[in-house]
Amino acid sequence: MAKIVKETIHTKGIDIGIYTTNFENEFISLTDIVEMRTTHDL
Repeated sequence: MAKIVKETIHTKGIDIGIYTTNFENEFISLTDIVEMRTTHDL
């Protein structure tokens, strides 16, 4: 099983996690995006 690597994109002061196993199939952390939207909308 391949090791999962987490990279982070920094945008508008928010860190968004990117998870990948082979640098071809990346997954964006929707939780990070939702948390950013929730805190800014309050």
